[in-house]
Order: sequence, then structure tokens, then C-alpha cells
Amino acid sequence: MKRIICYGESLIDFTHDGQAFIPHPGGSPYNVAVALGRLGTPVDYCTQLSTDMFGNMLLQHLQLNHVGTATISRSPAPSTLAFVLTHPNTEPEYAFYSRQAADVIIQSEDLPVPIDATLHHFGSISLMQEPCGTTWENYLTQLNGFISFDPNIRPSLIPDRQFYLDRFNRITDQIQLLRLSLSDLQWLAPDEAVEHFVSRMFTKGILMVAITSGSDGAWVYTQELNKYQPVTSVEVADTIGAGDTFTAGLLSVLVEGIEGKTLAKLDDNILSRALKTGSIAAALNCCNKGANPPTADEVNKLM
Repeated sequence: MKRIICYGESLIDFTHDGQAFIPHPGGSPYNVAVALGRLGTPVDYCTQLSTDMFGNMLLQHLQLNHVGTATISRSPAPSTLAFVLTHPNTEPEYAFYSRQAADVIIQSEDLPVPIDATLHHFGSISLMQEPCGTTWENYLTQLNGFISFDPNIRPSLIPDRQFYLDRFNRITDQIQLLRLSLSDLQWLAPDEAVEHFVSRMFTKGILMVAITSGSDGAWVYTQELNKYQPVTSVEVADTIGAGDTFTAGLLSVLVEGIEGKTLAKLDDNILSRALKTGSIAAALNCCNKGANPPTADEVNKLM
């Protein structure tokens, strides 16, 4: 069966609840890996986790959700923590505490020899910090296979906009799938129309661009096919992890059409099913506090 590996940060999201903050395992690529595990897709996670209590919580959560952890290294450095406030009809507000954290100080020697997989998924704030940004950028250039990337822009973690844009441009020369939100795109290219941005990504060799826009739904663009999927209506508890769960749902189906660095077997049916799976999975995630993606059975009931 085709396998996915996710790479990047792992952290604890503390979500606001009354007078308290409640801890939840999180981090964009981490959430994608957990969601893939719950959907029944063979998946591994590659990162560096702390040996502190939060690192142990993060490791156990992966294992409980059928995510392979053999490629994870450990460090006595602390875990990254993020405090999250949610607001109606706007993006969540984050405060990150990651100075000298285990996933931030990761170096090339902490990583395994590049692993064979059908699909490699990278994200997100790990590419905004150092030394992990340089470590991951160098590592992805060594990989064989199809690469997807979600920038998941957090402006508060980007001290030098041009430095990050230069890195983004180098990374998008290496990948085959770019997954981003409309708010990410507006930060990356504020004066550029969506259609022009997508066309520019195609000229760099990217095969697919997937864009989400909260309650407005999601779009997927290839050079041959364009698809729109309206949002699945649910009662929303919060939106933390919704974009990551969408990504997992999308990738869980798209992986069927991947051969090497191409979408050789992609057709209209696979693309429609991938978009719908992502949309339903994301909606179900929003029914719970924190990133809490659904199982395959829960998604299939709404397909």
C-alpha cells in the first residue's frame, strides 16, 4: 500500500476555555499525520521531540493514532507550546513559545537517511524558524518521490518577510503539490490574483495547487482539471486543525494517483473524491475543540 511521511513541527496547542487553557497535541504537519492515521492511510512522522512530559504526550498520541514513529529523534530541549484564542468568523490568534525547543533546534544529524515513500508532506512553521528552517529545506531537496507543502503562514513567526519569500520560492521549485489557505496566499502575494498566482506556480513545475477558504469552501487546480468543493455544514466548536485535516483527507485519496513525481493516475473521479473527503473531514474536525480529526468510518457516513 502507498505510504505517506509527514515532516515538521510538533507542539502543544493550549486552547482557551473559560478561565483556563486546555492542552492538545498539535502542529500543522503533526495534525496531518494524525488525521491520516485515523483515516487508515499508512503514515509515518519525522521530527525531533522533547523528552519532557509534553514530548512524551506528543509521541504517545501519534502511536495511539496509528502513525509510525521510528523516524523520530528525541532531545532534552523543551517542547514548543502555542496558546490559541479563537474568534468568530476570523482566523485563530496564536502565541508561540518555541525558543530553543526540540523541534526548532533539529539538525541534519538528527534526521534519518531520506526514506522511500509515495508522498512526502512538509509544513509549516518549521520553515519560518532557525535552524530548523534550513535543516528541513536542505532535507527536502534530497528526497525522491512526490512532495507536498503547506506554508501555513504565521506572520508573528516571520521576522524577515523577504527572507521567508526567498525560501518559499526555492521550496516551490522542488515540490509537486502546494496546499495553502486564501489568507496564506494573500500574505504571500497580496497584489496577485488567484488565477495568476496558480499559473505562476505551474510554470515552476508544481502539478497541483489546493486552496481553502474556511466557510467559502475549497478549490483544486491542475493544468487539466479545476474543481470546487463547498464547505460541509456542521455546528462549529472551533476551527483549529481544520486546514490540516482537509489536507489529510485530500492526500489520503490523491496518493492513489501518484506515480513517482507525477499524478499519472489522476482523473476527475479521484480529484472529486479527494476534495469531498478533505471537506467532510475538515468539517467533522470542527465539531470538537482543538485538532481532533475524524475516523474513516465517520467520513464515509457523509460521503
